[in-house]
Amino acid sequence: MIDYKCTDNHVHEVMEGQGVNVRNKRIMRERLVKTQFTDAQNVRMEKWLPGDISLPITYEFAGSAFGEILLASTPKGVCYLGFTKNDHEATLNDLKRRFPGGKMEEKSSAYKTEVILQMNNPKMQLPVRLHLKGTDFQLSIWKKLLQIPMGGLTTYGQLGGDSKAARAAGSAVGSNPVGFILPCHRVIHSDGSFDGYFWGSELKQRLLMWEAAESSFALV
Repeated sequence: MIDYKCTDNHVHEVMEGQGVNVRNKRIMRERLVKTQFTDAQNVRMEKWLPGDISLPITYEFAGSAFGEILLASTPKGVCYLGFTKNDHEATLNDLKRRFPGGKMEEKSSAYKTEVILQMNNPKMQLPVRLHLKGTDFQLSIWKKLLQIPMGGLTTYGQLGGDSKAARAAGSAVGSNPVGFILPCHRVIHSDGSFDGYFWGSELKQRLLMWEAAESSFALV
């Protein structure tokens, strides 16, 4: 298990509730309008192929600035990142559910180290390699998630292209296998509200508060 101790007290202060009020719908709608999509040059995504089922998957529990996580990777890149919420068994079961029949071993890797470094230093845009298992539609939505800048927001309808595709986009967002790096926490409803984060609405709120406080999108 990788041990990470955050040296920036500001992260903890914001995560404990000293940041921007992200429950204020007016503020969130203003941030929606201000957000401009950008290309994430530091993240390389590789699609999961049928033959990849034979690849070994290594996993490890690690500390991060935002709580303990479970990371997993294949020889091609990181395929899973989930927040444990102090329940190793449930998070490991979620990993196994997404990769049934996969050969798994608890072991570190350079790919997972890259992700931890980027997660703890998101402004630095450090290189990350992902190996993602999903449908073509899911992959297209996940690529769009990478275009939302830190502190920025989008809606499910904007991700899908129009309001009619919002439900399908929401389903793809909910299936995101790599939390935080694929920033599905930056997706909210058009009225400025948010809920339904896979790892809990409370964590989503804390992540949004921290990113708002650390970016030019912080409106008070």
